[in-house]
Amino acid sequence: MDIWKKNRKPVDFVKELSFTVKRMSKHHKAKSWLYLRWMVRGFPDLALFQFSPKDLTVSLTTPKFRVYAALGLSDNENLQFELNAKNQPASWWKSRH
Repeated sequence: MDIWKKNRKPVDFVKELSFTVKRMSKHHKAKSWLYLRWMVRGFPDLALFQFSPKDLTVSLTTPKFRVYAALGLSDNENLQFELNAKNQPASWWKSRH
């Protein structure tokens, strides 16, 4: 496959990386998105790909989610305490779109 096609989207590239590079598949997929950030942004990064940075995502890993909660970026004031609960609320898994 040609990864340099103009009409490709970052998500297509990440899927291709996950099939091609074993260490960037499954639970390691966040590495693919981080790699793309380095390859898209300008100086001091490499700017090899012409994707728009707004089309990239940041994988929400557990450590990032805990920082999000600790900084109070959620409307849920009890989120920090719920993170430590054994049973997370079902609302965490519902789509907000």
